[in-house]
Amino acid sequence: MKAKVENRYVEIDDIPNIGKGPTGTVIIDIEVNIIGTVTKVSLNPNSTLKHEQVVDLCKESALKTDFSYNPGANNITRGTITYTFKEK
Repeated sequence: MKAKVENRYVEIDDIPNIGKGPTGTVIIDIEVNIIGTVTKVSLNPNSTLKHEQVVDLCKESALKTDFSYNPGANNITRGTITYTFKEK
């Protein structure tokens, strides 16, 4: 998993486990508030894996991700979380 939000650190709590499911990359667009909570998620069109159940798991995971507080940040900061699923 790779998370990208300007001037923020990330705490990873939940990574989706899809077992021997499909392979590819799910990119989730996120909005993070000033205290580091992910408040909005959506599927990025550049995702190569668009299986509905996998995308839903990634969205749920993204909503559980906490970023660091940044008092100098805008009220909402946009970024992405990328989940890469490979054959096991």
